[in-house]
Amino acid sequence: MEYLGHEISGKAFGMIGIGDIAMKTAYILKHGFHIKMIGYSRSLTKQKAIDLDIEYCETMEEVFQRADYISIGMALSKDNLSYH
Repeated sequence: MEYLGHEISGKAFGMIGIGDIAMKTAYILKHGFHIKMIGYSRSLTKQKAIDLDIEYCETMEEVFQRADYISIGMALSKDNLSYH
């Protein structure tokens, strides 16, 4: 009983930064564990999110509010340091 895990099926996985590694992770989680994928990236458009089968988030804050789990895969820069 000590090693029973948490059920992740049906949870929301948020991605901040949608690169190649994030997309491979998303595929495994979505198809292997039936997790809903949501994401934000400066380069992610609503149409691209539809094409990738990811729910589009307008801001990082929206991902933080909606996701049960979060992966951050973006370079640290002055542009994304403004988040508080």
